[in-house]
Amino acid sequence: MNRRGKQISERLSMAESYGARENEDLAQWCTEGDEIRDTLAQAVHGDIDPAAGEEDPVRAWQATGREVERTVNERLTAFGAAVRKSGLSADEAADAVARGDLKI
Repeated sequence: MNRRGKQISERLSMAESYGARENEDLAQWCTEGDEIRDTLAQAVHGDIDPAAGEEDPVRAWQATGREVERTVNERLTAFGAAVRKSGLSADEAADAVARGDLKI
């Protein structure tokens, strides 16, 4: 796998770990990432001409992926701040969020 393929796989894995495939807005983005990753693998292994791939869709996919990562990081940061501010342990905070007692 080349560097870009690895980056795409890592970005997909991160998004999947937060339920992106079950998210109506992100499911299509994940499918597109799978297709891009598979096309890159075919190009790396000589199954297709590397010049045949279009760059613009890959760049657009990557830009969306960066936004997904930023959003995840912002939410994790907000959660950490809410936990620290509440004085609860991580487990207590998770329970409080599940009950709706701790707003993030």
